[in-house]
Amino acid sequence: MKAGTTWLHQNLAGHPAIYFSPEKEIHYFADPAAQSYMSLSHRTDRYQRVVRNLKPERLNAHVQRNLAWYASHYLAPTVDDKWYTDLFAARSTIKPSARYVADFSNLYMTLDGAGWSHVRSLAKTVRAIYTMRHPAKRLWSQLKFSYEFAGRGDELHTIDEDALTSFLKDEGNRQHADYAGAITRLRTHLAPEEIGFFFFEDVREKPLDTLRAIETFLDIKAHAYREDRFGKTVNPSTSMAVPPAFAEGAETIRADQVTKLTKLGFTVPDSWHTPFLK
Repeated sequence: MKAGTTWLHQNLAGHPAIYFSPEKEIHYFADPAAQSYMSLSHRTDRYQRVVRNLKPERLNAHVQRNLAWYASHYLAPTVDDKWYTDLFAARSTIKPSARYVADFSNLYMTLDGAGWSHVRSLAKTVRAIYTMRHPAKRLWSQLKFSYEFAGRGDELHTIDEDALTSFLKDEGNRQHADYAGAITRLRTHLAPEEIGFFFFEDVREKPLDTLRAIETFLDIKAHAYREDRFGKTVNPSTSMAVPPAFAEGAETIRADQVTKLTKLGFTVPDSWHTPFLK
């Protein structure tokens, strides 16, 4: 979450070896019973958001095909394994060269053994990419994005200390901030060659090198990317000063993660060693 996956999606979508459904984040394996993220109401909200953001001048044949996909596949009332595989059925005609189908979900880092067994039951080859960003900066970006996504962006400038503390203590937010815990789970349920770890900072500083490293990880050929898009900021959030109460709490998380990741054998980016706001 807020660690460069949208940028990766936009650049990797053009690779002939990777096929994406019109919806970037499916979340199926995190909610196969369709109780939350996969519920019809949640999927309908997502579809309505797509339509609201649609610009009339961009209503070309490609966009129309995507809208039809939402109506005929994504919004189907029954969610099961067939529903999931049907989301990618057009691969054979739209991109027959694709070796992988891709599902970006920040929730899959929480999957347990049963979750990954479910993935394996549908996929011949499994490859998981996990991206990490400076822990404190990522949390701050996530907080701002969560308010803006909910249409409450104006409240950010008057947010009180209790709200900031609640955000940092929220179980879900803490789980997403626990890179070391996620890595331990991934290493428990996946083989070393099935997991690729990448840093958001490398995406920003060495975008082409990062994409080449991902291609190597996936064992796919090098692609000619549009490098003019590399510097484009995706889903930017409001620029504002970090409240001291948030900085203090996030700094504790940063220091803890740097220590734990080092013990797990990672060399984190140099910027991670700098205290938040220093």
